[in-house]
Amino acid sequence: MQAPVLSLRHYGASPGSHSHGYFQVLLGLSGTLELEVDGRGQRVVSGGGCVIEPGARHDFASPQGSQCLVLDSADPGWARCIALAPWTSHTLPLARYLATALQQGSGLAREHGPALLLEAWLAGTTAPRPSPERGRPIDWNALRTWAAAHWPHTAARCRPGPRPWSACCPPKYCCWANATTPPSTRTCSARRCNGWPSAGCWRRW
Repeated sequence: MQAPVLSLRHYGASPGSHSHGYFQVLLGLSGTLELEVDGRGQRVVSGGGCVIEPGARHDFASPQGSQCLVLDSADPGWARCIALAPWTSHTLPLARYLATALQQGSGLAREHGPALLLEAWLAGTTAPRPSPERGRPIDWNALRTWAAAHWPHTAARCRPGPRPWSACCPPKYCCWANATTPPSTRTCSARRCNGWPSAGCWRRW
């Protein structure tokens, strides 16, 4: 085939079976379409979809009726999508728009819809990943160097590692030694908690 063909199709209880020499892309809009592709069962529901590769024999039926957006295309890019489920948050709104546009006779939908569908289907493989600046391992040596410059007395007692800063400060110097004291009257037993201002101790409650 020369150009891709985009269409809106209704499937019913009457079964069908065939194969063709191009990719067939189905996106469910309503109902459930039962398929068997080269002996493997598949189901296309609203928001779901599948890509049938060229030459694959497929049987289909929809006992309760269904509607799908169907694309017949020879674009080799669809080979990448055979094993991928559609990226529903992208493909379903697009499929619904294209279905409406086709019903209204939009030439732009027929012309640009196939390329947009392929791009939307692959969106899951190219979605932005979290920045490497987030979730990176903590550089404990750098943290200790920074702490030494800001809290020299506390940092001197601490070794770099994943342990709470409260471990660097003996309990007898901290507010939380008075755990039975009402919050309104709690006081630190020292003005500074081994290098930390008493406000730092308050954060340990």
